[in-house]
Amino acid sequence: MPTTTQRAELPPLPFRRYRAIPKPVTAVQLTEPEDVPNPHGEGGSYHGEPGAWKIVYGVREDGSQDVAVCAADVFERTYEHLGGDQYQKKAVAGVEAARLEAPLDIVTTEGPAHGEPGDWLLLDANGNPYFNDDEYFSERYAPAD
Repeated sequence: MPTTTQRAELPPLPFRRYRAIPKPVTAVQLTEPEDVPNPHGEGGSYHGEPGAWKIVYGVREDGSQDVAVCAADVFERTYEHLGGDQYQKKAVAGVEAARLEAPLDIVTTEGPAHGEPGDWLLLDANGNPYFNDDEYFSERYAPAD
């Protein structure tokens, strides 16, 4: 797999700090490699390795699951257990994010990804980039300042 895009390789964007708005999600730790559907992933999917977390945020408008993969160390720092397979982002969990004004291709920890104008480019707790569409981002993040 290609190397994850580093911040220095990103275009100059007006990044700001945002805090998570806690919302319950279903999450399971992967015991085997798995590809999960994601519209930002190359070929429509992201790849997760054993130890990573598969997160189900809900159902998309088209009826498909809204699913992502998160590295174990990032998941443990940013999510808290609610019980069973339910988790939520910690209220103190923050990201840096900038709204795209032009298309952008990056490599996330799960694989190649593509963002379009209006999408958000986020940097996780380790500085790894990933995308959220505007609706998803607006429902789950608020300015930290």
